[in-house]
Amino acid sequence: MPKIPVRSSAVSSTSFNVSQLATYDEARALRDYLNSTQAFAANPILPGDDEIAPAPVPNPNFPWLPPITPNVGIYLPTWGDTGGAEPNDGAALFLHFRTTNGRQGFNVGLVREKFKSFPANTDYVLGVLAADMA
Repeated sequence: MPKIPVRSSAVSSTSFNVSQLATYDEARALRDYLNSTQAFAANPILPGDDEIAPAPVPNPNFPWLPPITPNVGIYLPTWGDTGGAEPNDGAALFLHFRTTNGRQGFNVGLVREKFKSFPANTDYVLGVLAADMA
C-alpha cells in the first residue's frame, strides 16, 4: 500500500470525532490506492473531487435543459441545519466517497481509520470496504 499523507493530530475544539475528517490529499491517495486493487475493479470510486469541480456539460438527452455537473468521487456533503458548525480541523474536512454504481456516503476518514486498525491485513480491509460499497 502506498504511503498516505498524514494530517496533524491537532485536537479539534468540537466534540466531533476527528477520525471522520480527512484532507483532499488523503482522500485522493486513498481513492487511487483503492481503485488500483482487484477488490475495487468492478466498482471503483469515481474520478474527480469537488475541490477541483468538473465543468458542467450539456445534457446529452435534453440539450435544451441547463448543463449538468458530473458526479465526482470525493465530495463534501451538505452539512445542513444541524445546529452545529460543519466539522473541520484545518484542512481536514468531513469528506466522502462516491462509487461508479451510485453508492455514496462513505466517510474518507473512517476508511483511513479502518486501514490503521488492521495494518497487517489489508486484504481483509479491502474486502470489507468493497462489500460495503457494492
